[in-house]
Amino acid sequence: MYSLDPASKEFKVLYDFPKYDFSGNTDNAPLQSPFLASDSALYGTNEFGGPNGTGLVFKVANGTVTILHEFGPFGAQAQPRFSNADGSLPLSTLAEGADGMLYGTTYYGGASGAGTIFRIAKDGTGFQSLYNFGNDLTVGLHPATGLVRLPDDSMVGTTFIHSAGVQAVYRLTVLQPLSAAIQPSPLTAVRTGRGTLTRTASAAVSNGQPPYSYAWSVDSGVFVVHGRDTQNPSIFAALAACDDEEGKLSVTVTDGRGQSASASTTIAYRSTRPPGGVCD
Repeated sequence: MYSLDPASKEFKVLYDFPKYDFSGNTDNAPLQSPFLASDSALYGTNEFGGPNGTGLVFKVANGTVTILHEFGPFGAQAQPRFSNADGSLPLSTLAEGADGMLYGTTYYGGASGAGTIFRIAKDGTGFQSLYNFGNDLTVGLHPATGLVRLPDDSMVGTTFIHSAGVQAVYRLTVLQPLSAAIQPSPLTAVRTGRGTLTRTASAAVSNGQPPYSYAWSVDSGVFVVHGRDTQNPSIFAALAACDDEEGKLSVTVTDGRGQSASASTTIAYRSTRPPGGVCD
């Protein structure tokens, strides 16, 4: 691996990959360009590296190579043919997603043996196979190229074999985890003298897919939730003069994909002494 300064024409060797001898080298020369990520480190894949000879993901920083992931073994005897858990023979240049993780493809391996799309964090954690090629021939088989990130943060790539006998272009949209928050937070109310207090809470949902279901709860019997299965319930309490009541309001939201997220906030209701009056 080398660098070339276009201004000074300085050529510098950053790392010497060993010759691959088919005996399980820790690394070998990559067939594609490395990717310069947002942390200024270079990331890449090679096809035959690692102890299984099925490829690996590596990082180059300050002239040092760090192995981030070694792909598992595969073979023609597997069922389905060439299948494995995490993919094998990555031929692609990596790309960085909107979430800061690195995305790539493998030509073989995966549940059907026809390749995968994977992602991994820059420190080597969080490896995940996102898609297994082979179940849908309209998408194609065996991705031989990497992914390109588009302005809307989706990614596109190509497959080598398609049901129509030609290559296919596909789009990958990575759905972020469902998240929920309660607004306003905290939920507060004040009145003068004895009486009732009611405030409306709202569940704010991000990264979900409708329809949504809601389940609200409180941890204190002083507070009553009206509309426990709605997005905007009313929180009711009856207070004596000079009372201060606090509790925790919680909600769990489930979206149309079956993902769930929870949030909680403090409820603080207060009743002040009436003018010229007394506390109950």
